[in-house]
Amino acid sequence: LRRVVLDNFSAAVIKKGQPLATIEDALVPAYLMHRYQVAAAATVLGGKDFTYALKGDGQIPTTTAEAQRQHAALEALLATLDPEALSISAELVALIPPRPPMSGTSRELFPRQTGYVFDPVAAAATAAELTLRTLLDPARAARLIQQNSVDPDLPDFSEVLNELVDAAGPNSRVSAIDEGSAALTFRFQTQLVGALSALVSHNGAMPEVRAQSWHALTLLRGHFEAALAATSLNQSAINPQTHYAYLVQKINAMQQQSEFWSADKLITPPGSPI
Repeated sequence: LRRVVLDNFSAAVIKKGQPLATIEDALVPAYLMHRYQVAAAATVLGGKDFTYALKGDGQIPTTTAEAQRQHAALEALLATLDPEALSISAELVALIPPRPPMSGTSRELFPRQTGYVFDPVAAAATAAELTLRTLLDPARAARLIQQNSVDPDLPDFSEVLNELVDAAGPNSRVSAIDEGSAALTFRFQTQLVGALSALVSHNGAMPEVRAQSWHALTLLRGHFEAALAATSLNQSAINPQTHYAYLVQKINAMQQQSEFWSADKLITPPGSPI
């Protein structure tokens, strides 16, 4: 539904005589209309159905979400990270001029790194952040690890990480698509490295979560180093070599820091009062 809305989005969404720049005010809720479905799917992944049962009322306090539902939720969440799902058509971008002077701002505006010009890459990164924040939530990651240790049919956090590493892999996904989609993929790769680095450095995260995130970063570095060796410097606006060199150095710098070795200690509940 979201894709259909975006494909049919045009200047017709605003009244005649209004500045075309106000298209963005209507674009933001349409582009991010899936944010609540992302939140809903996230409750299934690593989730449990529960009720506030009372002793003797016959209710089942908690049940783990079925494996099929959890895998379907994971698949749906990963689909929101596809460049095709994140892209905004060039025709629509061309319809959005800078906001007129003295017109003020609105809550319904995307962040941008392009000054006063609309930034479709930052818009896509905003949507991707919604999903990454959900998939790499440290509490959800811990639940995934623990549930898989009890029932191997249930998704594990390593499965989530493998899917994300595959989605960010610098293989045919970048080389076979246009530069606009490549820009989205490059930004997603940078976001993923940053999100995993934050998770590795999260003092309150489960040690296994941090360890698996570290391993995912190591895999990404290997992919980027291989891609760096296979590319050559060119005059393209989207230069894979400089991009991969940057990410390799970013991962190396993070893994050489000492802060991430620290961790919050689990505090034992107090005993009987004296």
